[in-house]
Amino acid sequence: MQSLAKTCFPLTASLRNHPVYGTFWQTLESEANLTRDLICEAAGIKTLLENDPMIRSSITIRDRIVLPLLAIQQYALERLQNESIIDPEEQDVLEKMIVKSLAANINASRNSA
Repeated sequence: MQSLAKTCFPLTASLRNHPVYGTFWQTLESEANLTRDLICEAAGIKTLLENDPMIRSSITIRDRIVLPLLAIQQYALERLQNESIIDPEEQDVLEKMIVKSLAANINASRNSA
């Protein structure tokens, strides 16, 4: 239930119409939404972790750290992938952004509920 509560499809919504990954992304989002709805229905709750406010709070705090870092990482990865010519200095900066944000995200995820 915690993993499902940590999902953030808006972060990757740009893949919704991607020619290669779009169908997979849409299927994944649909299945996650269905799973969330069925878990809530079976448990008699309105939202995931409704009965675990400490864990919900921990995830909220984690998200305040992780989501901005993921957005930075995603920007840098897309920039490197989509630009045909990037000067070496900019490429170095983008690669450092990816590595620094990755390390911070790993640490934040490891220490969360």
